[in-house]
Amino acid sequence: MNDVAIFAYYGSYATDEATENSDIDFFYIPKTEKSNALSIQFIVDGIGIDLFPISWDRIARIVSLDQPLTSVITKSKVLYASSPEEKEKYFFLKRDWSNCSLMKILITCCQKVRIIWRKPVQICLVCNKVMVQ
Repeated sequence: MNDVAIFAYYGSYATDEATENSDIDFFYIPKTEKSNALSIQFIVDGIGIDLFPISWDRIARIVSLDQPLTSVITKSKVLYASSPEEKEKYFFLKRDWSNCSLMKILITCCQKVRIIWRKPVQICLVCNKVMVQ
């Protein structure tokens, strides 16, 4: 496991919503180019199992909402971390996602309010409130 920074799963098993037909979704964050090559999908007893690599860069793009697959971040559970630093880095990005997505939602709402009401709108970063002037 020296080539893997984080090994995690997400989806219905991570959210405790799995049924008898649910697939199992795993991903890992590679530390080396060699480990970046592994990607596999297979079926065991009719259950699909997916394993794929996802880079730190792509995790960062998902956090900034520039990539789909937010559930990889929001609904994942870490099974292995190569070090406490790698685990903290992952959980920092996971926390950052919630802050980033909230801010983007607030900005989008403000833009819509500005268009519909034709009034200036401000976001208070201290209290996370939208204020129409």
